[in-house]
Amino acid sequence: MKKIVLAMAAASVVGFSASAQAASTVCVFDLLGKAGDSYKMMEEWALAAKGWGTEINLVPRQDEAVADNDFKAGKCDAVAMTAMRARQYNKFAGSIDSLGGVPNNQIAQRAITYVLDARNAAKMTTNLGGKKYEVAGISPLGSAFIFVRDKNINSVEKAAGKKFA
Repeated sequence: MKKIVLAMAAASVVGFSASAQAASTVCVFDLLGKAGDSYKMMEEWALAAKGWGTEINLVPRQDEAVADNDFKAGKCDAVAMTAMRARQYNKFAGSIDSLGGVPNNQIAQRAITYVLDARNAAKMTTNLGGKKYEVAGISPLGSAFIFVRDKNINSVEKAAGKKFA
């Protein structure tokens, strides 16, 4: 699987802004599919949504690009993805996982609290090409680490311009 690995990854649920519907389909990116922590967390959310009068159908995707493409193609009403990929829909929420920007869990919690603060609600909704998108939630996934074969690449500056897979 090809992807850029960050110092901290965050998952964002990005979807069309709407009130409770009879049934919604959410594509969920998790490297482990249905067995992964992110998917399990979304199962708990879907169960809670039943109490709000909404039926949520989760569709696991082990490739984030597939989840995003399914969302763009209308196969999913919403998508759970990393903030890195969610930036195309909302730069404000997608900025919390910048490389080196969140060095520990305490700062991560403060960043998420700030982003989700009611005063920032307007920044959580964007209009792109006549479509309205809204960030529905942000969840930290923990630290991610970059592994390289070249031991001379030991800083962010030395990694600049390099491709990661």
